[in-house]
Amino acid sequence: MNMKKMMMALAATAAIGGMVFADVSVDNIKCTQRYPWNGLVDIDYTIACDDPNAEIYVNPIGFNGDTGLTVFPTHFTGAGATNTVKAGRHRMVWDAKADMGAFSSKNFQIKMYAGKELSRYIVIDISGGTNATNFAIRRSIEGPNLDDDTCRTTEIWMRLIPPGTFMMGSPTNELGRTDNEDLHKVTITKPFYIGVFEVTQRQWELVKGSMPIVASNDVVYATRPVARINYSELSSGNYSFINSIRLRTERYGFDLPTEAQWEYACRAGTLTALNSGENLMGTTGCSNLDKIGRYSANGKSTSEVGSYQPNKIGLYDMHGNVREWCRDGGINANHLGTSAQIDPIWARSYDTGNWSSWETKMVRGGSWNENASCSRSARRTGFTYKSNDTFNSSSEIGFRLYCTGNLQQ
Repeated sequence: MNMKKMMMALAATAAIGGMVFADVSVDNIKCTQRYPWNGLVDIDYTIACDDPNAEIYVNPIGFNGDTGLTVFPTHFTGAGATNTVKAGRHRMVWDAKADMGAFSSKNFQIKMYAGKELSRYIVIDISGGTNATNFAIRRSIEGPNLDDDTCRTTEIWMRLIPPGTFMMGSPTNELGRTDNEDLHKVTITKPFYIGVFEVTQRQWELVKGSMPIVASNDVVYATRPVARINYSELSSGNYSFINSIRLRTERYGFDLPTEAQWEYACRAGTLTALNSGENLMGTTGCSNLDKIGRYSANGKSTSEVGSYQPNKIGLYDMHGNVREWCRDGGINANHLGTSAQIDPIWARSYDTGNWSSWETKMVRGGSWNENASCSRSARRTGFTYKSNDTFNSSSEIGFRLYCTGNLQQ
């Protein structure tokens, strides 16, 4: 592996999530392979900040210049890996061998994003429920403790996703592929946060004050994903779930992810059908999928969020459990096209004639009631709902929360 001089990813005037961090910069990044080669790379970098006592979050991400795609290395130790840093010169150590294995790129770069706000996780405290005048947000470098159901009930955990470039869609030979999964390059230009878990029934109840209407065969269980949520209940009016979060945090960047943001976060650098780095072994049942998600071959209902293995950056249930609402409108026939895109989002569909009160939004990720091919990273499905009919939804559809990387918005 030939490690060239690393590019500076955040300059003094670089905009991150709409916010200009004029007072924080990452400079003089230098990567040095250990000799003799043992798989470790020393990353020396300088944090400049007008406040010498400010605590700065540092987020490294990889870029494979041979392919033009972002990779998500995770094995870091040293200054900034598990702690904040202050202004000055620091060293982080990357275990490249653990992350990349037999890696042969001749043009690999480590980019670094840093700022006072860009913590690896944000946590929304919703324990006060509808009686709370505000929901406090705290930052964390470490992920949630799955042995404590707090992360599934009275808190909402969200993971920072740095900007980057990936291949959206699927290759023509992918098992279970549908023809609306055109393979093309997509660039996400700004960092964002996305839910570590799908929003659960208890979280919905705390924010909304009541549970959604359920059918007789629905499972009511606090730590399982909420379902039968009509899209209009998520974002229309002050009493929708998302607007309730916005108003109680006074941060208005909360929303649903776009299809592209969802797939980018799901894949976390993988090009395979599953975000574990593996492909399907069958379209109905698949032992590779059994390890990472709930679907029709390994369960008859939803499972507690976080029951299966996460992807590389710690997101759970991106495959199966419930399909997840996205911001994009569209129908199954919409093709993505093969041209490169930047921050794409589809417009609404079905808004004229007899369909005037109906809309279609895209859902991603597959569900507990669908076969293996429906849970692939690239799978795209449209769901049509009637905006004034809260029950017009499905026991297979839930959602996970999104937020811009600029927590001041």
